This record gives sequence, structure tokens and C-alpha cells, in this order.
Amino acid sequence: MKRMFSFRYLTVVAVIAAMTLLCVVVYGEFVSPGASSDVSRSDQNARTIRVADRDISAVVVDTPESREKGLSGNPGLKSDEGMLFVFPEDDFHSFWMKDMRFSIDIVWLSADGVVVDIAENVSPSTYPRSFVSELPARYVLELPAGFVKTHGLKESDIVGL
Repeated sequence: MKRMFSFRYLTVVAVIAAMTLLCVVVYGEFVSPGASSDVSRSDQNARTIRVADRDISAVVVDTPESREKGLSGNPGLKSDEGMLFVFPEDDFHSFWMKDMRFSIDIVWLSADGVVVDIAENVSPSTYPRSFVSELPARYVLELPAGFVKTHGLKESDIVGL
């Protein structure tokens, strides 16, 4: 009788421990404690750029893998945050809203920082539609939705990279 009790007790403890571990792992995957944005993580390459007389902390993504992921899965952007996509050459770079949780403004820039095209308030519901600039661009800057309108950013403006 005593041996049966020990086995049941150990089984219950093992199940509780496994469930606790599972909860911790799942929580860690979906929640970033104390932060409303995932963009300014210290393990990413961020730099300050000047957009419409405002300083923006932009995470620089310059590898095919980081450009493909972009802001997908992030919970949002603060008003002074963005993501700067750096490409090796000028081209018609296409963007979509796959796995996005919030709307953004998309700004295409020439090699010297001139705004060549803008897509405002692009919603996650537009996926799988792609957005492409009218002119070739070297950089693409993703900003919080409404930034372009609020700060009067327009084509031919210069962004301080």
C-alpha cells in the first residue's frame, strides 16, 4: 500500500512540474515583460535617424533573413520607433503585412535618403497584397501608422540616415 502511494505522489508531482514548465515556455514565447514594443531590443542593431525633424530609433535590418521577418510578430511600435530595411542596391522592393499585428506607414528612400514613395496606414488585413514603390529605392523605413500624416512627411523630403 505504501509503495502505491509513493508512485501516485511522484506521478502527480511530475505532471505538475511538466505543466509548469510548459506554461513558462509558452509565456516566454508570447509576452515581452515590461515592454510594449519588441523593436528596441538590445540584441538588435538600432540607430537614430532624423525623419521630419524627429529623431527615430530605427532597428537596422540588413540581411535577407532579418528583412524577411521585419516587424512580423512584434506587438507594436512606439511613436519614436521604426525599422530601417537596408538593401544592397536600388530596386523595387516589395513589402507585405504577413504576421503583422498593427498598421504601419511604409516609406521608400533613395540611396541618399530622399523619400521616393509612401504607403500610409497599411493594415495587417491587406495581407497577402504587396506594396511596391513607384521608383527604385535603397532603403525602406517602417514607422507607426499615422506618423507620415502627423509629421507632414512627403515625397522628396530627405531623411537623415
